[in-house]
Amino acid sequence: MSPRDLRVRLIAGLALPIIAFVVLLEIIGNATGALAITDGIPVLWALAFAIWRRRIEPITLIPVAVFTLALVLTIAFGGSPLPLELRRSWFPGTVGLACLISLAVHRPLLVLAAAKLSAAHPEQAGNGGLGLEAPERRRLLTVLTAIVGVTGTADAAAQIALALTVSTATFGVVARIASYAIIASGLAVGALYVRWIRGRAHGGRPRPES
Repeated sequence: MSPRDLRVRLIAGLALPIIAFVVLLEIIGNATGALAITDGIPVLWALAFAIWRRRIEPITLIPVAVFTLALVLTIAFGGSPLPLELRRSWFPGTVGLACLISLAVHRPLLVLAAAKLSAAHPEQAGNGGLGLEAPERRRLLTVLTAIVGVTGTADAAAQIALALTVSTATFGVVARIASYAIIASGLAVGALYVRWIRGRAHGGRPRPES
């Protein structure tokens, strides 16, 4: 698959939920219902795919449970969209806070994850693929943990702020755009930092004598 095809698929994947929400809003005339349908489709699709593969992982069941709880609360509260809207913040908020807390206790999450990968693949660690002996590598993973933490927390905060301040019809569009922008900014910062570290490491190597 060419890079152009990947970009087209990525743009389509990001735009389709917004388009679906707007179309459903026009058809059924209820923003809460449109939000429930557009948010529920990917969750149910992931569950159906897991059942089809006969392999249901906890990581699949957690979003299903969260969405089900939000939907039940929405019905219980007389159709209030707030539970469905706040549901958008649970994943980025959980990941972001976990990363920030891991930094506070001096156990960066990405360093721990890399250590587990090294233990699971000692042959790669021995070849320098996943080893954490170099301080530069630990520093890189620590900074990336901070970037993920700030990005996830900012995304969750934006979702909560929008849920409490704008209408459901506006939330269904603006919340996704805000989330895309925040995540894209975090990815850009992380990519620039990795590129800077690699450039500095390359520039610091002694040049071979002629």
